[in-house]
Amino acid sequence: MPFYEYECRTCGAKFEAMLPMSTRDAAEKELECPECGARAPRRLISCFSTAPSPGSSGHAPQCNTQGG
Repeated sequence: MPFYEYECRTCGAKFEAMLPMSTRDAAEKELECPECGARAPRRLISCFSTAPSPGSSGHAPQCNTQGG
């Protein structure tokens, strides 16, 4: 089950939630901000990491979360 990152549309707090992919869209509407209790946060695009494969340099590309 993957973790997703969210940002509250009301107070701007960022938080994570672990949701099943099959019901994610419906479950997101019910998510509550841990800071203010507002519902339906905005899903953020986030990085993920993996273990390096044998023979690789062990360096993963940096995630660019900045627009443009």
